[in-house]
Amino acid sequence: MDYSPALIKLKKGCFIARKNWGKGTFIYLVEGSYIKRSILRNEAATADDYYLKMMKLRGIPTHISINSHIDMHTSDDSIIVGWVASQADTLANNWYVLYEPEETNTTLDNFTGICDPA
Repeated sequence: MDYSPALIKLKKGCFIARKNWGKGTFIYLVEGSYIKRSILRNEAATADDYYLKMMKLRGIPTHISINSHIDMHTSDDSIIVGWVASQADTLANNWYVLYEPEETNTTLDNFTGICDPA
């Protein structure tokens, strides 16, 4: 399938992949969230702290938004946060659905395994 219909599937909660990617490599949508500033960690906490000091804000909000984004699960069992499609990805016609949630169940309870990309 082309990238456009694959992107529509991604927005519906599907995991999608390209046929030439390694086994276990796929992308998925991470919905945005609103979290407590106090749970930020590592560089995000440092950057947020710098921003707050630089802006000299009063009445600092206790929460911060994390925008929706696409992540990639890789074949070495790691996650790339904020995956961005290349031109080759957007022009490819070898996309397929790896996992498609049932309409009423968007958890992985009914996951039956990796779909055959053929």
